[in-house]
Amino acid sequence: MYNLIIFSLVSFFQDMSSEMIFPLLAIMITQMNMPFYMGLMEAIAELTSNILKLVSGLLYDRFRRAKPLVIAGYSISTLGKAIYPFATSGIHIVAGRFVDRIGKGIRTTPRDALMSEGLPPEKQGFAFGLHRFADTLGAIAGPLILLLLLPHFSTRSILIIALIPAVLAISLLFLIKDTLIKTTKRFKVSLKNIPAGFYVFMAMVSMGAISVGFYLLKGHQGKIIATNYLIFNILYAISSLIGGRIYDRWNGMVFTLPLFLIASSFSMIYGGNPLIATSLYGIFFGLFETLPKAHLGRIKDMKGTLFGTYFLIVGISMFIGNLIAGSIFGQAGSTGAFYFSLAMGIASFIALPSAVKVHT
Repeated sequence: MYNLIIFSLVSFFQDMSSEMIFPLLAIMITQMNMPFYMGLMEAIAELTSNILKLVSGLLYDRFRRAKPLVIAGYSISTLGKAIYPFATSGIHIVAGRFVDRIGKGIRTTPRDALMSEGLPPEKQGFAFGLHRFADTLGAIAGPLILLLLLPHFSTRSILIIALIPAVLAISLLFLIKDTLIKTTKRFKVSLKNIPAGFYVFMAMVSMGAISVGFYLLKGHQGKIIATNYLIFNILYAISSLIGGRIYDRWNGMVFTLPLFLIASSFSMIYGGNPLIATSLYGIFFGLFETLPKAHLGRIKDMKGTLFGTYFLIVGISMFIGNLIAGSIFGQAGSTGAFYFSLAMGIASFIALPSAVKVHT
């Protein structure tokens, strides 16, 4: 529980920093007229990040040490953020973003594995729900602080100020207790412990989990987008916390993810009220980011490998899904992207029988 509280505070401050910065990057890239390079490098950076999540998971299982990897990951991400205030071209911004994502890839798997190791199976949902709740609160606080700072500070000054919560997050990491049980067993990956059916199920769900940007862009402009995005994040935070608590009492809840995905996409296509659809999508995303990790956390062994494999599969699936949805969005209009998301929700239902139940 001690590590869970520290990690939750770390994620709160780290996400506060990231969400203060990210809106400014879009503005800077637009001013520098380099959207193509930003899009290309963002895709490459995310792919690199997800590969590193598997590598760091394997290292975690091999050496049974999480703290050095987590501190290194968060430090590298902060180093990437430190490039932004001094950027004079789009390449500098892209480089900073790339370094930031490398840090995320190194830290994520050992952090989640260590957090899971210290708790019994019946607390996994609560742990990942609380962590996601704190993370999302940071995502809400960041843009709000940015709005307060914009009238009084330059872009460069705000980018420097945004480093303060990131440095605070790193400082808190030194309080983490790396109390993993050492083992004399030779490290190996056992395929019989890999829940392949569950990964297939989550791959289908992940492809349908398109960017919330598609929801925000349909029929909205200006302040309405900002309001809807704020509501999305609030419901995202609340559903992750409540969903995690429900999961601890009924672990079959993870298999209801397709219902929430279908409900949000169906509401966007036929409901006529994008705010309701975006709200439903916020609930879906809170559960999507919480329940599968809690489900895998109930497996006792190979947590680093299991989480790392999960992150890699989900990351690639979301990349493919957003690529397809974006192509459809551009060719057939916005509604086409939601038909694709709806289709993937239905496909994940078809994949349900192959989803392997996780036993403790």
